[in-house]
Amino acid sequence: MIPLLGLPFAVLAVLRHLDTWSQGGREWNPAKRYLVWGFGLAWLGGLISLGGLAIFVLALTKLYDF
Repeated sequence: MIPLLGLPFAVLAVLRHLDTWSQGGREWNPAKRYLVWGFGLAWLGGLISLGGLAIFVLALTKLYDF
């Protein structure tokens, strides 16, 4: 259940980052480091959620022998 809950939030975080990045322009942003870390962690969370979901589906298919 956790991968299903985390995936939409990871996608939302990536979209928010891209929106913030496009609005910021070339101005100096003191929080840029946090934006970059948030973007990277959102991608990492999304990949982990997809991996967890794939493992769950594989476990179900082996359990029920489809």
